[in-house]
Amino acid sequence: MAKLFLGMRAASKGMVVVIGSHSSHCFKNVSSGFLLHKDHAPWSYEKILNLKRSGVCVGVLDEEGLIYRSEEIYKTTRVSEKVFQEVDVVYLWGSEQKRLVEEYVDKGKIKIVGNPRFDLLKYIKNQKQAQPNEPYNILINTRFPSCNNIRGSGELDNLIKIGVISSEEQKQTYLNYVEKDEIIFKEFLRLIKLFGDEKKFFVTIRPHPAESIEIYKKIAEGYSNVIVDNETELVKQLILNNCVIHDGCTTAIEAYAAGKPVIGLRPQNLSFEYGDFCNRFSNNFSNADDVLSYLKSSDFKSFALMPKQEVKKYIKNWLSERDCVDKIVSSIQEMNINEEYYDIKKFKQEAGFKSKLISYVVSGKINHYLMSFFFNKKLKKIMAKHAVANSKFPIISKQLVSDNIEFLKNLTDIEEAYQIDMIDDKSFVLRIK
Repeated sequence: MAKLFLGMRAASKGMVVVIGSHSSHCFKNVSSGFLLHKDHAPWSYEKILNLKRSGVCVGVLDEEGLIYRSEEIYKTTRVSEKVFQEVDVVYLWGSEQKRLVEEYVDKGKIKIVGNPRFDLLKYIKNQKQAQPNEPYNILINTRFPSCNNIRGSGELDNLIKIGVISSEEQKQTYLNYVEKDEIIFKEFLRLIKLFGDEKKFFVTIRPHPAESIEIYKKIAEGYSNVIVDNETELVKQLILNNCVIHDGCTTAIEAYAAGKPVIGLRPQNLSFEYGDFCNRFSNNFSNADDVLSYLKSSDFKSFALMPKQEVKKYIKNWLSERDCVDKIVSSIQEMNINEEYYDIKKFKQEAGFKSKLISYVVSGKINHYLMSFFFNKKLKKIMAKHAVANSKFPIISKQLVSDNIEFLKNLTDIEEAYQIDMIDDKSFVLRIK
């Protein structure tokens, strides 16, 4: 939703905006314009290098720039000096992230803007909130791809492949982290079941995009007051729910900024944890039983929070309206960008036969035995990768985009009318009518 908000603001300034999955084939051969990439990690170097060689201006904003297990791990896995050398602009969450990366990047490229997600939250706080009548609506946000990954047991191999893990020491550190994370994961599962037995609560589970949802769906099937929803936009879920439960998740900070009570759940005495920055925005408990008792008592006591100016060191646009998106759009306008026009046919051609073929195979429209006869194991790997991408980034429709635009227009002060042209089932062009 935040990326759509950014796109709408850019379109209102006369830009033709393409929004889509970073893996969409429509971005493979573009040769002009500006592209905002989701990270500045080592594994993005080749993609960014190819874009730059094609004449594209590139900006990076690391979606994981606020939450990380440790500074050392962040610098090793999410920071690439080679990427910083190629890109035109580096957008940062706040002065704390700048402290982490400034030794690797030309200071002239740095713009501290925050994150578009937080631009919407003051608008949400001013909306009519869900009323605390029964059933009491609870949003449980999970973040356990380490031990509940859509790739299954292949996640470790994937992290080794992309260079996140490159030594035996790093491997053992990761396995230790997974072991501790699984303890938290199991406590969350226990909490969901406890809520399921309490009909005064209605629980929505919102899994991390890289998580398998099967275990959550199986639990939900046993209760009439538990559902799994990884498709509804977070801003809508925040309006619909009375409180949010998390562990170490950015959603906690977003929920707090939106005026929601936030509860953290993490067992004590874990020797290696995910980090506790986000838990500074919530009332925290070490077991599921205490969380249930707290909510049943309806005794929401206040808890300590960092002062606003302290928070702004981490999130520049904390409790502001449009501050981040307007700074990003203004910075793009200031760049010397080749504005060669790309029409919808061009983008659809870039999506190409390869994408359609894989989609047909994954959906079963082409017989798998026939495909195996003509293609080798490489295609099977591509198919598997495509299936993972479909799980992480659900298919979108023109109607869904239109509905979300109307939602944002009602939520904010945007009044323009927009034209939507779908490129494929994960990408679309947005412009002012």
